Amino acid sequence: MADIGIAHTDNSSNNIQAYMKNIAEVLDKLEDIQNKIGPLEFTNVEPGLRGSLLKLFQACCPLARNKTDDQLWEEHKRIRSLLLDEHIPKSSHIKNILSQRDRQESMEALFEWAAKKGAEISKVKFDLLDSNYFLVAKENIEPNSPFTTIPKKLMILADDFLKHETFNKLISKDPVLAAMPTVLLSYGLLMEFYSGHESEYWPYLESLPETYQNSCYYDIDEMLLLKGTSSFRDALYKWKGVVRQYAYFHLKIIEHSNSDQTELRELISHLNLHDRFSYEDYRWAAATVMSRSLSLQTTAGYSYSLSLIPILDLCNHSET
Repeated sequence: MADIGIAHTDNSSNNIQAYMKNIAEVLDKLEDIQNKIGPLEFTNVEPGLRGSLLKLFQACCPLARNKTDDQLWEEHKRIRSLLLDEHIPKSSHIKNILSQRDRQESMEALFEWAAKKGAEISKVKFDLLDSNYFLVAKENIEPNSPFTTIPKKLMILADDFLKHETFNKLISKDPVLAAMPTVLLSYGLLMEFYSGHESEYWPYLESLPETYQNSCYYDIDEMLLLKGTSSFRDALYKWKGVVRQYAYFHLKIIEHSNSDQTELRELISHLNLHDRFSYEDYRWAAATVMSRSLSLQTTAGYSYSLSLIPILDLCNHSET
């Protein structure tokens, strides 16, 4: 795929529809598997972190989309209580990093980095309104004419993590990551952030928001306000899905730590996943993908790759 010139960005609703279709298809498959094997039961769960993660994963596994709103709410409260378990990490490496940076400076560094890497961004600039950064035009732009061009080498593509020189040791053979591009991009993004300045995307990563205004970050009172609306069940499903993914990956990290593969153990040690990996950090990565990712058509013409595109993800989307 060559550099991509962007003429307009009114496809946000299509991206959301594609995302929800992907989620629905995966849920259908998982529900079918669960019906065949029966409910997960962990008896005599061991104490400590692994035991707490197993309980959390078990609580998130029942799909049962035919549950009533009240039943889903009781399940939601139980999962939240399990997240408060003393063994579940509460720290956030990402928050510690992003809360200390000057975001204005990080945005300036982002644009400088993108320009040096070949992005054509002379027609746009960033601006700030109500603590949110967004993209604005510096000149009149004709309808349907490109206003920026972003090289592929600046994009973070979900598919690229399957063949990543470093991360493929953690990713390539995982069935969940292979089946869900949104999860693959979230996990890969988190590994890139944990790489710090070693990541080729660090100027972009350091410019991202510290938190997001989507269901991943709703507290229990905000979630309750949705009850009785068409968004209630969707928000609960998305929130539970992120918690389930976190528990699954943390359990996999513990498993890999005891692997007989030296390279895998060394990678986990190098990224300091034992001390860093947490629900707060994974939630941030998942929320970033939910809020800022785009589906790009590949050169094959019929296949799409989920991606994060620096600069372009500052565009506001509107149906008006």
